[in-house]
Amino acid sequence: VELLVDLVVLFVIVMIFWHGLDLAVEDGRMLTPALRWRFFWIYLAFPIGAVLSILMLIGKHVGPPVGPVAGEA
Repeated sequence: VELLVDLVVLFVIVMIFWHGLDLAVEDGRMLTPALRWRFFWIYLAFPIGAVLSILMLIGKHVGPPVGPVAGEA
């Protein structure tokens, strides 16, 4: 069940990455009203966050176990 849940989460994260990258590239040309920064840099948080989430999900399965060891209090 845990693997199935992680696959669904991975699918959602990939969709966030894909659509976030599209949002940053397509709509990132607009400028913020006050600072005159491109929205590209703000929208880039979606794909960066998605990549970091994927790395955390991979680390969950290939990294060492985290938490209390059985038999220790």
